[in-house]
Amino acid sequence: MNQDKFISISQASELLGVHHNTLRRWTDNGKIKCSKTIGNHRKYLLSEILSLQGKEVENENLNKDVVAIYTRVSSNDQKQHGDLDRQKTRIMEYCVSKGYKIGYILDDCCSGMKYNRLKLDKLYQLVINRSINKVVVEHKDRLVRFGFDCMKVFFNSYGV
Repeated sequence: MNQDKFISISQASELLGVHHNTLRRWTDNGKIKCSKTIGNHRKYLLSEILSLQGKEVENENLNKDVVAIYTRVSSNDQKQHGDLDRQKTRIMEYCVSKGYKIGYILDDCCSGMKYNRLKLDKLYQLVINRSINKVVVEHKDRLVRFGFDCMKVFFNSYGV
């Protein structure tokens, strides 16, 4: 895949897992660069988007932490009102400010009382496979309602 090519705002927002309005706001605030076509359409460098995801390997970034972002809302109503997107945006901004390489963006829409969640299971596998160094959540209840200390012990046992 040619990383020097430009992609559309919809492609960039899909890769980053954020709403296109969030991407526009990041551009307007100078957090990410874009070029505009003659028709005033925003185009993003694929290499910059991949870099935000932590998928681009550069010598200066070899020792940086690779993180998984985990977000969760309890209902589709919360998701439709943008709660999940806002949560994701705040965490991504935090990770960028800390210099973390965002390797994975995982989000679930279900109760925090359930432990059988598709993206939570993927997070467990990332930890077990040592694919990440950190898990970033906005609040510990976004990960689990009860048993956070057990999760912390599990993650720490794998160096996460």
